[in-house]
Amino acid sequence: MLGGMKPALALVALLVVAWLVVMASMSDPPAVPDGSGGPWFDVRVEKPRMARPLGGLLPERVFGTELRFDDASPGAEVGHVGPDRLELRAAGWELVLLVDPTGAISPESHIVFPIELGGKRLSLRCGPGDSDASDEGDRGTLQVTRRPDTQLQDGTFVATFATCVHDDTDQGIAWPPSALVVRGSFAGLASGSSSR
Repeated sequence: MLGGMKPALALVALLVVAWLVVMASMSDPPAVPDGSGGPWFDVRVEKPRMARPLGGLLPERVFGTELRFDDASPGAEVGHVGPDRLELRAAGWELVLLVDPTGAISPESHIVFPIELGGKRLSLRCGPGDSDASDEGDRGTLQVTRRPDTQLQDGTFVATFATCVHDDTDQGIAWPPSALVVRGSFAGLASGSSSR
């Protein structure tokens, strides 16, 4: 009787692991602007699977380790919004995306964010790196649409940041194990506005 239970338990365990992997890969995508409403923005840092708890088997929100900020974050403000530059900030956060003449995210782009690594609270500044990003994939894009007859703009972005340093010392750090992906969207933003 016990001989038949072992394969059944192994099958159940395998199904649970498969379900966890599927659930982990189904993260909530940032909202897509619909050309109305706002002002709002949402920025999410997607850590590589091996930099997440339990190898990324569960969504980060389960562990409270999700890296994100939005228009409701303390100190949220909009610096510049345009087809070639986006600046969004909040307490401890700064996203600056610059677009090169080819339409790709420029190597001068960066994101600064707070994170806890090894039990220490750090502020990291990450950028695309020195290479042309051919080995890390595309550096990303910024797509901005201006609303008719207004100064308000909507858009989406994705950027790949391969290298990180301590923000206060510029000292290198051996994290992340592979590139971070930053995704986000915004609607109804005008340059130089505070959200909260």
